[in-house]
Amino acid sequence: MLLTELLRIKLIQDISDKRITGVEVARLLKLSPRQVYRLIKRFAELGAAGLVSLIGLFKAWPAW
Repeated sequence: MLLTELLRIKLIQDISDKRITGVEVARLLKLSPRQVYRLIKRFAELGAAGLVSLIGLFKAWPAW
């Protein structure tokens, strides 16, 4: 996991614990509030694994 992914997980957990607002997290992560609320939804459904970037998976696939 990348450092940014760990930060993202911690901030989403902070939203769940009501320590910080979604708008503040959006500002910190340089995302829109809508994107943050999508991350919250994925975190609720899939846990921390739902927040991990899938980009690295596509780079590992062989180019046919």
